[in-house]
Amino acid sequence: RRAVDEYYIYGLASSYYEEIDWTEVSYSVMQQYLTEGRYQSHSMTAEEDPLEFTMTYEDPGGEYVYAPYLSHLEEGNFEYYGDGEIRRVGQDPVRGSFYPEIPEPSQAGRDAYYETDPSAAAAYNQYLAEAYLYVPSQGLEELKSWWNRELSEYQEITGHYPTQEETTTLIRQALSECSYSLDLDPLPEGEDFVESFVLHQKRGFCTHFASAAVLLYRLAGYPARYATGYIAQPEEFEADGNGTYTAEVPGKNAHAWAEIWLPGTGWVPVEATPGGPAGVTSGQESSEESSLPEESEPPSSSAEEPSASSAPEEESASEISQ
Repeated sequence: RRAVDEYYIYGLASSYYEEIDWTEVSYSVMQQYLTEGRYQSHSMTAEEDPLEFTMTYEDPGGEYVYAPYLSHLEEGNFEYYGDGEIRRVGQDPVRGSFYPEIPEPSQAGRDAYYETDPSAAAAYNQYLAEAYLYVPSQGLEELKSWWNRELSEYQEITGHYPTQEETTTLIRQALSECSYSLDLDPLPEGEDFVESFVLHQKRGFCTHFASAAVLLYRLAGYPARYATGYIAQPEEFEADGNGTYTAEVPGKNAHAWAEIWLPGTGWVPVEATPGGPAGVTSGQESSEESSLPEESEPPSSSAEEPSASSAPEEESASEISQ
């Protein structure tokens, strides 16, 4: 079938933030809590049938697997390197299936896309607290004080601490005071990247908005992480003539967003950038601006349903076929 909404093509999640940079969770930290049971939880169940896809990579310049959310990959040329990180082995296409409907933050616990045994779930909950609630103990004092006031004011008005869904609304309201721009003042020496963006400059692009959203979720007590990848828009999919569609995803579609953990569902994207993914593919951003980890170009994919391929003269692109 033809794509009707944009697809987030997920590549890599990062956990630890320090002043201006995000880093991945180390494999050793993950192994303190998890076994391969974490990945067994990717056997998904839903009322709708999954879509099949094939991702081919045109000189992406990196090792990461890019795939839609809620994907189940066929055994083959990839390996799980860490939580939120899958690396390709060789250059052959990556195949799998995925569910196109990503749950909204308001759907926590309503759709059991992930099945896991209780012991694996308990281990992962411990790991969530270690890796995805981390906020630097030093610095960010102005941001922390401001956000605590916002949360306290909400609690006084409503009589309860904001739920995860309500926190999503509060974050989006707070970031609506900031505008999208590539024309930024230099970061003053000694100032934190996120703190300066939210409270002073109030201008930025997807990296700023996603970073701020992740830290605000964590300061409110909800696990979140910083994700990078690409956006494939419906109009980028072209019919192949055999019932499948292909889209080419160029480097200009690079994007960054926040992810939150929904119990009973898993990690889902939360868009914090004004205008959402549409601004990315209209040329507002570039792979450099959204800080993709050492990946200059995206992958490409094909499947028995919508696909993403057809990039404007970009050196490296990825193709999605469905």
